[in-house]
Amino acid sequence: MSRKPPSMHIIDGSNKMITNVINLDSDSELDFEPEDQRRMSSPSGSTPYSVGVDADNQFSDDDVLVLEPEEVQALKRKEHTRWHNPVTNTRLLADPPPWLRSNAPAQTNLAQEIKMFLSHSSPLSQENVLRARLVTRLTEIIQNMWSDSSIEVFGSYETDLHLPVSDLDIVVFNTHEGKNALFKLAKALRRQGFLNIQVISRARVPIIKFSDPSSIDVDICFDQTSGLSSSAFVKSAIAEWPALKPLVMVLKYFLRLRGLNEPFTGGIGSYALVLMVLSFLQMCDVYKRPSSPDAPDTNDLGQLLFEFFQLYGHKFNYITTGVCVRAGGSYFPKARRGWFDSDCPARLSIEDPQNPDNDVGKSSYKMLEVQMAFAAASDVIARAKPKATQSLLQIVFGSGHNLIAEHREKRNIVPVEIDTGDETEVSEHR
Repeated sequence: MSRKPPSMHIIDGSNKMITNVINLDSDSELDFEPEDQRRMSSPSGSTPYSVGVDADNQFSDDDVLVLEPEEVQALKRKEHTRWHNPVTNTRLLADPPPWLRSNAPAQTNLAQEIKMFLSHSSPLSQENVLRARLVTRLTEIIQNMWSDSSIEVFGSYETDLHLPVSDLDIVVFNTHEGKNALFKLAKALRRQGFLNIQVISRARVPIIKFSDPSSIDVDICFDQTSGLSSSAFVKSAIAEWPALKPLVMVLKYFLRLRGLNEPFTGGIGSYALVLMVLSFLQMCDVYKRPSSPDAPDTNDLGQLLFEFFQLYGHKFNYITTGVCVRAGGSYFPKARRGWFDSDCPARLSIEDPQNPDNDVGKSSYKMLEVQMAFAAASDVIARAKPKATQSLLQIVFGSGHNLIAEHREKRNIVPVEIDTGDETEVSEHR
């Protein structure tokens, strides 16, 4: 029998263990049989931490991440205030969230709430019309500047994973001007009345960020084909894994409320989040994959959400371990790929299935903050004893959970419930 990898604990400066995480040592790929390598456990240990040692490219005891208590406590306080701030908490307990329908059962479980949230967060027809019109307008502006150019929509709008508050991702081809195109287009957009225009020219993928008057945020990049292939991969994965979309939608909103959803500011982008959830489903013993595309999905979405928060909040070793979703899913040692970054050792490494040499998570330098948020959410679910009038998902989201409703109110788009007999559908009026 192949030996198991040692467990590893990240500890703070006072030697208090804050999380128990999966660890891979340098020999893991050689020592594990395929099934053992894919389904690794996180054994608990009595020592504060233990690490695999390899003289060439792995960790010694000196390489263990030690967090200063002040940093840990600051991150804990940031999440703590989402549920325990007196002003916020009063509203959380008093007002039902907008996704709880008037005909919802008196006692609604988390899985039912997730389905209600998906209905609430799905873009309405008017919102889709506004986005389509914006794409048409931007196409006209860009092609008037560069007659040979073309634009393509990619990302969450293309994959149907967008929230009403999600960005619109666009790539422009054939301007033949390199980075100069960024600044020329930014000036044109300003003349056309677009708002909050930012040119981020030094990013790995330079982009223009701006908003249109209807409050749709847009990201435009140039001559990047990776987003198009990523979108095709995501659509295929959604068709194959029915639980993928609902989990991603909830988690995108969760991260958006915390300002942790933008890679260029250190958060988790949509593509990276999809790969994290897909890896979780591949490796999770709780998930029962439907036998065919037409077979019903009997999985408990509430349990899956909790297990996801548990894995990436309490168990996963961000320091040593990377994520791969190819060939059924696996983990790998980051150091083997040269993906360990001493300046940001806890950053999550995610292999791009479309380009295995690309680390999708390399911009997510706020991974420790993301981990803390996931850990806090798992603890809230584990300890919650909501009353019949309370919403567990509302408590998980914390303050700001009305973001979609407030966004629609600003745009004068009002969802209404239509009783169709079997279930309630959500429509809108203006």
